Amino acid sequence: MNRFCRIVLAIFAVLYLLALGLLLIGTFGLFGSERDPLAGVFLMPLGLPWNLMLDGFPEPALPWIAALSPLMNLLIIGVICRMTAGWAFLPAPSLCRRLAWHPTTGSNSHASCCVATPPRLYSERNCDAE
Repeated sequence: MNRFCRIVLAIFAVLYLLALGLLLIGTFGLFGSERDPLAGVFLMPLGLPWNLMLDGFPEPALPWIAALSPLMNLLIIGVICRMTAGWAFLPAPSLCRRLAWHPTTGSNSHASCCVATPPRLYSERNCDAE
């Protein structure tokens, strides 16, 4: 999961840098290209929904905030990757054995020993000591 999250984060960052580069090239006419008023159109989908909430900001700051709004999404993706870095979505085999029905007692006596806690979604204490 962590590898997938890092790949998504890297793809989003590359797309943001490409869209920002196209904005700079189109706005200032760099590399002999014509100035294009729609050069920032590729930044719009990357900055959603934050660039839709720009009504209260002063007019001169709007282009800067709109260009920087994809950074908020990049930050959110990075935080989610960081939070889910060690999560395992399938329980460990030892956890499955401990949660199995105990044949002699007829109950699940070890179920309270295994507690679901992030970041690994499970924590195994020494159930034999209890």
